[in-house]
Amino acid sequence: SLQTVLPQPPVFTGTLAQGPLVPATGTTYLGGFIDPDGGGSSPQKTAAFEAQIGRNLAYNMHFYGWNGPFPGANEADDIAHGRIPVIAWNCGTTDAQIVSGAADSIIIAHANALKAFGKPIFVRWFWEMNLDDTNNAPRKQCYDPKTDLPSGYFSPTQYIAAWQHIHNIFVQQGATNVIWLWCVANAHGGPAQYYPGDSYVDWVAMDNYDTFDATMFHTFYILSNELAQFQEKPFMITETGAHAALQPTFLGGAAAELQSQFPQARAIGYLDSHGSFQDWVLTADGLASFITFAKDSYMSAMASSP
Repeated sequence: SLQTVLPQPPVFTGTLAQGPLVPATGTTYLGGFIDPDGGGSSPQKTAAFEAQIGRNLAYNMHFYGWNGPFPGANEADDIAHGRIPVIAWNCGTTDAQIVSGAADSIIIAHANALKAFGKPIFVRWFWEMNLDDTNNAPRKQCYDPKTDLPSGYFSPTQYIAAWQHIHNIFVQQGATNVIWLWCVANAHGGPAQYYPGDSYVDWVAMDNYDTFDATMFHTFYILSNELAQFQEKPFMITETGAHAALQPTFLGGAAAELQSQFPQARAIGYLDSHGSFQDWVLTADGLASFITFAKDSYMSAMASSP
């Protein structure tokens, strides 16, 4: 087991960050992406999952392409049931094109749609940008060999400029209800170099999955240390999951591990889905462990009965 060979991370001793929609001290958001049968999220799938676990999610993630459209029925249902919507907005053109202004009409349309939505909503644009262009759907159309890095990797300079350009347009359009969620993947590629700057980010986030026989503790500590320099920002584990046989190990005692080892993580979401390359759908045993996790008092932020 990796648990016996991985080094121990330092204990977090900082002050918990404040910011928009940060839960009360002593509690953490529990969220997810609910799509066990494929085809995307829906109010019906979310309702069925919440009935199984006996509580509502605090936040609910929905994936969209560059052209959307969003928000829509998913996000309206989230608000109606006390959840915070999370828009995972994929890239669809190169960062250089965004910086040039060539995509401004698309960005303005999304900004106005989210402004009209009128409720707090997380936007996670171009998540896991430190991975190459074969990941997340894949992203060949977002890669520019002239301005990005070799071998399909994205330029930090271009990414930061594009993020800031999009953010500035949203501000100009008055979409102040948007909470900007900057999200990296595991420690590949030095994710911190893609940080757009404190003025452009509200929450810092990471995605990481248990692909070995490891606890939640050993799954997250390397990347959380990489992002420790941003501890003035609230921290979210936006996506995680475990293979079928590992789910009871991964989820067993997870709330206590989060509270004792990762108190800076103010939100965590499980991907109950087949995923792009792996299967994270909860099994019967995994669901039983998840229910115990979900009902722990530490995970109760903004939770309500379905």
